[in-house]
Amino acid sequence: MNVSTKFRFGVLFPILALIGFQFLMVQFARGKGESAGFASMHVAFVSIVALPALILLNYWTLFVRWTRKPALLLGGLALPAFMGTAMAALIHGENGLRNTAAYILWPFTRLLVLALEHAWLTWVLIIGWIALTVSLFIGARRTERRRQY
Repeated sequence: MNVSTKFRFGVLFPILALIGFQFLMVQFARGKGESAGFASMHVAFVSIVALPALILLNYWTLFVRWTRKPALLLGGLALPAFMGTAMAALIHGENGLRNTAAYILWPFTRLLVLALEHAWLTWVLIIGWIALTVSLFIGARRTERRRQY
């Protein structure tokens, strides 16, 4: 299986599924009270940092020898499903579950706050993300070429 197929089924489709799931969660949170409204705003803002991080984390699927596309898709959905569960618990959960979800999402929230406080950090994160994405993709292509020989 080539790297572009692995990227589509292991990175792109799972992230798009998470974005669709987030959209549905925020739509279903309307009219459920003030706390659900604030939680859905929190999810929307945390997604600014969480989605690029999940893209990088899902690059692990590019380095595995997959034989079937459904297995690749399920492997790629593992991390976005965990993140989606945490976000759903933050919006729709009770107090204890909501606190646990807030702890899971805390690193992304903290990184977003730091990036908003320091403009230079925002640029460092964007440039670093682009550099990591390109280098991981190139590394996956080279690894795939070596395996062919």
